[in-house]
Amino acid sequence: GAGEKLVIKVLHAGDGEGGKREGRGDGLFAAGQAPQLNIPLDIKDMHVIRRDDLTAVTSGSVRIVGAAEAPHISGSVVLAPVEVRIPDTLPAEVVDLQVTQARGTAPFAQDKTLVSPQAWAAGTDGLILDLVVDIPARMFLRGRGLTSEWTGRLEIKRQGGMARIAGALKPVRGDYRFAGKTFRLAEGSVTFTGGDDPVPVLDLSAEYIRPDFKAIIRIDGSATAPKITLSSVPNLPQDEIVSRVLFNRSTGQLPGFEAAQLAEAVAQLSGATSFGGGGMESVRKAIGVDVLRIEEGEAGQGPSATAGKYVTDEIYVGAKQGTTPQSSGAT
Repeated sequence: GAGEKLVIKVLHAGDGEGGKREGRGDGLFAAGQAPQLNIPLDIKDMHVIRRDDLTAVTSGSVRIVGAAEAPHISGSVVLAPVEVRIPDTLPAEVVDLQVTQARGTAPFAQDKTLVSPQAWAAGTDGLILDLVVDIPARMFLRGRGLTSEWTGRLEIKRQGGMARIAGALKPVRGDYRFAGKTFRLAEGSVTFTGGDDPVPVLDLSAEYIRPDFKAIIRIDGSATAPKITLSSVPNLPQDEIVSRVLFNRSTGQLPGFEAAQLAEAVAQLSGATSFGGGGMESVRKAIGVDVLRIEEGEAGQGPSATAGKYVTDEIYVGAKQGTTPQSSGAT
């Protein structure tokens, strides 16, 4: 130190995964006054959020100024990469269990006071944030069949109890994989609303197009619990749309085995089953094909199994194995 001034020659901190922040600066300590800071920082590949559903790495320059108990942090940073993960299944509802006291035991107090989870970057100190965040690319939103990359700009502000993220992102590229078919991301936005939680709100649309038919999947709501809906042109019921996408024919033309696959696919869309799959879907993924179905045989023939893969959206290569030579071959 030099009198009332503390000179910081080197300041270094890491995040345990190779990210670091470095800086230098000074602090003024006048009698009867709060310490005053002036510290510029250079950040490189530092993890700023690390959760199961959201991780983010940042680089850039910021400055810490003002009173030590209420510093003002401002600057511009680049956020990349970012991973937002949508869970394969929707969270289960919490069940309120009724407790019955056994005879002769001590009374059990049921405290029904709900403790809210601590808000992201919450606190009672006077920290002020004013950051501009550029996301040139490499923000990935994945899960429940969606794989996508986004770009945009966000603002992170905090003055009071918690930090808030505001801004919107637009798609760079993306697709939505459902039942072995690829829906191309047509439009959408990922919006950070400036609320208590940094998890964004989704508004996405993906399309699967054939010459006489178009299926549209919309994904709306929080990234941790999105709502997925299905529509089509021409307008058809949901099970009919799924049947056209999976089998290119009406539900009334489906044999029993394909009807079961149809029911499983509809359950995936509703969130009732995991997009990791169950039944036929799990087998299909395990053997690495896009199509796997069991079909009832025609009169005098037993059932057959069909498996295949789309080389492109228009080229399909598959094989069919039946119980007789007539019911087997390439498809």
